[in-house]
Amino acid sequence: LDGPFAPDGLPDGSLDAGRNDLGMDRGPDGRSDLGSDGPLPDPCEGILPPEGCTVWSCDGSRSCYARCPAGRTWADAQVACETWGGCLVSVSDAADQACLAEVGAVWIGYRQDPAAGEPADGWSWVCGSGGFTAWLPGEPNNASCEGCGNVDEDCATSSPSGWGDGPCSTTLAYVCAR
Repeated sequence: LDGPFAPDGLPDGSLDAGRNDLGMDRGPDGRSDLGSDGPLPDPCEGILPPEGCTVWSCDGSRSCYARCPAGRTWADAQVACETWGGCLVSVSDAADQACLAEVGAVWIGYRQDPAAGEPADGWSWVCGSGGFTAWLPGEPNNASCEGCGNVDEDCATSSPSGWGDGPCSTTLAYVCAR
């Protein structure tokens, strides 16, 4: 190709690895830099949901989410997400939380180290990292499991109003991300 639409080439005729075949710069993730005015591609395009689950994406997100209504324990939910090629969802900011709030009460990928001090020490993401939290007032409290006996609440749940801690053995819907 010649003229203004020719790809930027190297002297040997190959394409610059930092640019795509249209001559646009690639970002650090290898995707083309479409600028802030261009739409992001649908991260769920071509992805089949796990059986019985529904996939969706949120504006501005590069993740594809799957809401799975079948009740599973936290550990079983994490295994199901891994089987799908993902992980229980990590929430990195208020926009993620707003997106997640639309799906009801679900397990998320935030868990407390059982050896940590109760109720608020040792929480971390099973996949991902970050300091964002959306705990409801008084949470985590390790105390809302009436009649459960001596069961620690070491796994986080998300609901439309915020997060709570719950026993990891409880069965609940969950959200995977990939």
